[in-house]
Amino acid sequence: MYMKRGAVSDARRVFDAMPDPDAPSTTAHYNALIKTHITLSRFDRSLSTYLAMVRSGVQPDRFTFPLLFKACSAVGKSETGRQIHSWAAKNGFDSDVAVATALLHMYAESGDPESAIHMFESMTHKDLIAWNCLIACSASHGLIDDAFDLFVDMQRSGGFKPNVSTLAGLLPAVAHSGSLHSCKSCHAFMVRDGVESVEPASTALMDAYAKCGDVPAARALFDAMREPGVVAWTSIIAAHGIQGLGGEALSLFEAMKASGVEPNRITYLVVLSACAHAGLVERGRECFRLMEEHGIAREEEHYACMVDMLGRAGLFEEAMRVIWSMRAGPSAGVWEALLGGCRVHGKVGLGEYVAGRLFSLGAAEPGLYVLLSNIYASAGLWAEVGRVRALMRARGLRKEVGWSLVEDRGRPVRFISGDL
Repeated sequence: MYMKRGAVSDARRVFDAMPDPDAPSTTAHYNALIKTHITLSRFDRSLSTYLAMVRSGVQPDRFTFPLLFKACSAVGKSETGRQIHSWAAKNGFDSDVAVATALLHMYAESGDPESAIHMFESMTHKDLIAWNCLIACSASHGLIDDAFDLFVDMQRSGGFKPNVSTLAGLLPAVAHSGSLHSCKSCHAFMVRDGVESVEPASTALMDAYAKCGDVPAARALFDAMREPGVVAWTSIIAAHGIQGLGGEALSLFEAMKASGVEPNRITYLVVLSACAHAGLVERGRECFRLMEEHGIAREEEHYACMVDMLGRAGLFEEAMRVIWSMRAGPSAGVWEALLGGCRVHGKVGLGEYVAGRLFSLGAAEPGLYVLLSNIYASAGLWAEVGRVRALMRARGLRKEVGWSLVEDRGRPVRFISGDL
């Protein structure tokens, strides 16, 4: 009773007062306490409860481990998760479908796709949740072809029908690949299975269409929604913003507010980004002010968008005022946004100052050196260009080669200069 009401302290007092802690039901009681901590997002407390459970001599069961792996995943304690995995495997629990699936999810969430794949391949019984988890893991780590192959294998060899979660996990890979053919194929699956209008899959599809360059298709999906929520509104605003349609993005933002849906921090971020790319400085300023009026905290990304917009417009004094207004101090991302503006307007002195700030913060990305080199090149300072490039070679830095993408018989193909 106390657990269901979230009264953990009362539940704990009752638990500690139990006369026979070695009774067979004790494992269930520990499991209930661990689950309650997780429900209330007290993940560290759930793990400390498990340690107390082991120290008291009470053995975990197959219901304990999925809870523990969920807690490890939530707080990023992958090493703790591995230790618990070792204990589960030693006692034969890792062959249980629920335990194995929770393990797979933990490794996927911890940014360890290799361990997730190994866990998946070792499972003798793979359910739909396991397939969905690995598809989403592969997609989120840029393993685009693997995500598509798993999607096909799930249906052919696994015998499973894709659901909303499957498509929500796969569609980010489609968006990243830029393959409009794959996007349309996923759309066909959704129409066939009657989930075209079900969020979050419909929102993910809308985002994929936008990133594949088909904004009208994304807008058609949005217009078909009966009551779009904040995620759908934010996605369609971003869809127009990333394609340089700043005016349409702002019109949608106004329509969102008029519909009664409250923008969140992500909404303001995509609106600021749209203003920056479209050069809509005054509207960007207004949006930045609105955040404060509506009690939405400005984060590093919001400041970076604002500085990017002002830098593109050549308003460097205002950009510097925005930078020094940051309570936590300017970050590398904000300085880098300003450096981009310096390149556009050939501001050599300011560019050197900004680059110095970035170096002092430990920034070492090749793109930073390339930006500085381009600033010098635009001013004809070739000796400085040579110095920066020599510095890159000395530090073993190489800029990633730019590439283009085309579709060949429905498959995305990347190529670089000289391939054709």
